[in-house]
Amino acid sequence: MTKNKSTHARKDRTSPRQPPPPPHQKVINFIAGGSEVSGTTYSQAKRVARETGVRVSKADVLDYSIPTLTFNEFDRKHVSEPQHDSLVISLPVGNYIIKRILVDNGSAANIMMLSTLQQMGLAETDMIKKTTTLVGFSGERKRTVGEITLPTYAQGLNLLTKYVIIDGDPTYNISMGRPWIHDLKAVPSTYHQVLKFPTPWGVQQIVGDQSVARDCYKKSMKPIVQHEAKETPQVTMTGPEQLAEVDLTGDDKKVLIGEDLTGTLEANLVEFLTTRLDAFAWGHEDITGISPEVITHKLNVDSSFTPVQLKRRKFAAERNKIINDEVNRLLKAGMNKEVDYPEWLANVVIVQKKNGK
Repeated sequence: MTKNKSTHARKDRTSPRQPPPPPHQKVINFIAGGSEVSGTTYSQAKRVARETGVRVSKADVLDYSIPTLTFNEFDRKHVSEPQHDSLVISLPVGNYIIKRILVDNGSAANIMMLSTLQQMGLAETDMIKKTTTLVGFSGERKRTVGEITLPTYAQGLNLLTKYVIIDGDPTYNISMGRPWIHDLKAVPSTYHQVLKFPTPWGVQQIVGDQSVARDCYKKSMKPIVQHEAKETPQVTMTGPEQLAEVDLTGDDKKVLIGEDLTGTLEANLVEFLTTRLDAFAWGHEDITGISPEVITHKLNVDSSFTPVQLKRRKFAAERNKIINDEVNRLLKAGMNKEVDYPEWLANVVIVQKKNGK
């Protein structure tokens, strides 16, 4: 009898086993973009995903001196229930106290609104004009207008943090994503409404502001009034189906006009065009007077690269005639000038126009 009681007592002290997970039909994944570590483009993200199984942390680089971050019910003494609030905090960024900062571990980038940057007294010239694509939950894409690096203070730690700038809805001034969370070695908890992170002087924490979080949520849920655009009547433009060639001066200055014009309208149009022949560029010599302030052709050559000498290409007699005729026309018009170079610069490239010439 004593033996049986002892057996039952040992069975009662055995901890219950964890039940197996329920069966699943498929796995649904979601990946957000915008991280320089995870890849800012599809090709970079594809390469990082392919290397994930290879890049494993080594035990000799792990820092075991980092204190353990724990959460318990005592951390929730300030939490107002019931709540499904996001974690919204305030931080000194640059020389300003920035409120309405969302801690979002679902974001692959630290995001700052353009309006926040302007309120900090910083101009768009202070940021780097580098654009990346941020991908939202439903697949919508948003192009950034630039990026900026600013010191961000958190309980004694001052980290240089890179922010991407977007011109969008300023519900939150800043959204702190995984780059900042990982640099801080922090663990956020919306359940406890607190962010904990290790420092040389022990574990520090930043408590979320639920009233601000709920105000931001209310603002994001406000319906957007979309004014219906007034429909403007569409004017149907119909062009002539057939064109007729008209010689304005008798010396091969020809234009195309509609073939279905009335006799009076055609005569008036031809007279109007004839009195304004100087408005047309009939040849190369007619466009030599364009001011460099209007347009200038320039070759951007990088002097740090070694010039490459192309091998001279020989053309057939027919192509040589085309090249010579064009060069002579340009020389006659004063658009080109003859210069002797000891080496070939580039070969002529002949491109056929739509009119077959």
